[in-house]
Amino acid sequence: MKQSDHILYLINLILVLLPSVSAAGSAIFLLSKLLTDRLCKRYQVYILYVLMRAEILFFLAPQVLLAAGAAYRRTKPEWGILEPIGLWTIIGHQSDSGILMIWNPRLTLVRCIIFWIWLAGCLFVFLRRFLREYLAVKKIRAVSTEWEDGDVRKRCAAFEQELGIRRKIKIYRCSIIASPFSSGLLHPCIYFPSDLSCGEEADMMLKHELIHCKRRDVVYRFFMMLICGIHWFNPVISFFQKDFAHYSELACDEKVLESAGSEKRYKYAKLLLAMFEDERGNETMNYAAGFTGRNEKEAERRMIHIMKGTGKLTKKATVTAAIFFAVYSPAVTYAALQGVYSVDSCIAMKAQDANSVVVESDYDFKEYTEYQELSEEDILDFDRLRMVGRKATNIDVTIPGGGDKNLLSVSLNKGDRVRVAFYSENEKDAFKVGLKDENGLCRYSYSQDGFLMYTFDITEKAEYLLLVKGIKAADGKQIKIYGNVFID
Repeated sequence: MKQSDHILYLINLILVLLPSVSAAGSAIFLLSKLLTDRLCKRYQVYILYVLMRAEILFFLAPQVLLAAGAAYRRTKPEWGILEPIGLWTIIGHQSDSGILMIWNPRLTLVRCIIFWIWLAGCLFVFLRRFLREYLAVKKIRAVSTEWEDGDVRKRCAAFEQELGIRRKIKIYRCSIIASPFSSGLLHPCIYFPSDLSCGEEADMMLKHELIHCKRRDVVYRFFMMLICGIHWFNPVISFFQKDFAHYSELACDEKVLESAGSEKRYKYAKLLLAMFEDERGNETMNYAAGFTGRNEKEAERRMIHIMKGTGKLTKKATVTAAIFFAVYSPAVTYAALQGVYSVDSCIAMKAQDANSVVVESDYDFKEYTEYQELSEEDILDFDRLRMVGRKATNIDVTIPGGGDKNLLSVSLNKGDRVRVAFYSENEKDAFKVGLKDENGLCRYSYSQDGFLMYTFDITEKAEYLLLVKGIKAADGKQIKIYGNVFID
């Protein structure tokens, strides 16, 4: 197979994986949406938050690998047999391999156009979001100063020790932001409004942002941007991103208020509402990872959750949710892949029918029969070349100009079909391909212009030898033959 064919195969594989992975991720997210109210009423939001983090990681690696492995096993190409024949390229594939293994100029052009549209959309969506946030943080950083207040550093060190944060988190003050946020993929830091003074309110906000740093939420937000870019064509993924950002805030609120009374909860909620109002008046610098909710509905839900108190966090519920996710996610991925292939196979069958029409219009292959006495080599080859299972078999053989060779032995039943697609390196070569049964009856079809495509219909159950016989070599010496055999 040429390098360009490898690239086309990779493009085709990506085009099957994308809808499969996207559909599976959407199904997992929609199920979590159904369970949201139930989980939030009885248990801490932290359970749902952890499951969403697991879904993000599953989206980026295991889900893709599962789908890719299944797709590759189903559509594994027969390397080295792609050669153009008229408008079509013949390649070995099972009947359910799908569009990945049907190669046609028009179909290839459409696939390439779709791939480049997806790639352009992916880069545009991801880079637009990433650069927008990067430039916003860069602008904020340029007008920020490090908060070196001794009391603040003491409180920060105490919270870091309480939360188990080993690295030192830098804290900055900025005059153009309305609420604090955390930033930095490799070196996390926290930005606070410059009008914020030390006190209980500052402590609550500081602890909240340190929890974000501890849980590496900035990294997960970056992963979400990457997922939204890859699956920009799926609107469900954008809802997933919004929900993850919302529930990551709720999970941090739970941690900050895990032992707080109603009075402290009221102060916390009042502080968030004040910041929400300030952010609405400062939308030009409203960073996506802000401390408060992004819209009124999310802010309302957040206030209700803060005031009602945290739910239980039981080991049993956490383990049950983890096991369910571990079983459900691969199952949904497999089901999504099968669904994509159901559509894919229909397209493949239509393309295959079109292929047959093109070939039949250019060539007229006929069948001839004759009886031959079985040689000792034939008798031995019935066992030596026995084919196990029904599959597509790649053929790569060299025979003398007037020689022959048994290729494989197979047991066939009445109604089976043996489809062969062979071609030689030189179109002036002549050869024939035949099936010989255990009684010596041999059925042949002859090549035309160095090419042969024919289907042998089996009318009697028996053991058969598939053989190729050279008639004339263009160079007067030998014939190099490639092809595939399909048995169904």
